[in-house]
Amino acid sequence: FGIWCCTKFDVRIGHMQYVSTIMKDDFEMCRSQYGVQFTLSVIQRYYSALGVATPMSPAAPSAKGIDLGEDETRAIRGSLVGAIKFYIQNGPNSDEIDVLLNFLAGSHDPDQVLDILEMLLVLSTIGQTKEKFISFLSASERGEHLWALTQFGDERIRIATLKLILVLLKSDVVSSRHKKQILLDGDSGAI
Repeated sequence: FGIWCCTKFDVRIGHMQYVSTIMKDDFEMCRSQYGVQFTLSVIQRYYSALGVATPMSPAAPSAKGIDLGEDETRAIRGSLVGAIKFYIQNGPNSDEIDVLLNFLAGSHDPDQVLDILEMLLVLSTIGQTKEKFISFLSASERGEHLWALTQFGDERIRIATLKLILVLLKSDVVSSRHKKQILLDGDSGAI
């Protein structure tokens, strides 16, 4: 991906289409070598909207590649988030949920956080694996990690996070014990 990120937008989109085909043909190999963690690292390193250097991205946003416009960056990031969504839809697992939540907690780019939150919201409301996904997402302290995102400075992120928490609270899959962990303190007791 380091070489790929030095190419023009059209080449990058073509590469993503090629990678998508390979993912569908040999899912397990792609997931083991280029899974959720790898894809999130690529997003963080090469497709930050902030345009500032981070420890993961010493030369962000383009890592000394060809600079892309905001719309092009968003399109590539969307394709990469789509790859993550594909991995999760084909059998979520606890480790990948932890990776996603750690990414959300560590990212300072509101666009990246919002992209991942929107993907989580879609995965928790549609699809064959939504119950399993919701179960993983609501387990142990993960609800508290989600709740921490409401403190993010961006209103869009707070709203997306609250929508996701609301889906968890309304789900029959989430145990009452885990729902209590997610509930707000205060007079109303719930969102």
